[in-house]
Amino acid sequence: LFDLWISDFINHVPSTSIRFFDSIFYSYVDRVPPDCTLLDQCGVYVVVEHNGNVYACDFFVEPEWKLGNIQHDRLIDMLNSKKQTEFGSQKALLPAACNTCQWLKYCYGGCPKDRLRNPRDRNVSHFCRAYKIFFDHADPKLRELAESWKQNQLSDADQNRPWGNQLSPKQKMGRNKPCPCGSGLKYKKCCLNRNN
Repeated sequence: LFDLWISDFINHVPSTSIRFFDSIFYSYVDRVPPDCTLLDQCGVYVVVEHNGNVYACDFFVEPEWKLGNIQHDRLIDMLNSKKQTEFGSQKALLPAACNTCQWLKYCYGGCPKDRLRNPRDRNVSHFCRAYKIFFDHADPKLRELAESWKQNQLSDADQNRPWGNQLSPKQKMGRNKPCPCGSGLKYKKCCLNRNN
């Protein structure tokens, strides 16, 4: 899939957005990835359930990680609560194998749900082997793309997103298509607005 994604690039810019690849690329250009799985800590968002209960993460809707209820607690207070901070710091408790892995700065052990769901994994991500296979294959190309991107940054405004606001003149972009900058937003809600 990575090879197909790369083969569809136009002038070193992806024509298809694949969230995992886009997010990893952020790390290669020294930006904070938008995918929480690839961060060194969790806790950058909360989930609100149908009854208003707020939890630290949508994968941990458990009594231990209930932060409050949106009907009588302030969202900003819950997001910045001691419990949310504690939840976020749990991700950094990695096994020794992770701490010595060459790919640590790109995956940070993956999502905690994938480290805890099967006791046989011994707190190592269930997808660890797959991550290693992926990075062994993709790293040279991601480094090449990162170097190219760093050399061809357009302007200060475009540096907030790794792919900037780069569309090939031949590339037609539908308003409801994912924005090619990798933001995860629709084109009409992202770069189209900046161009108008």
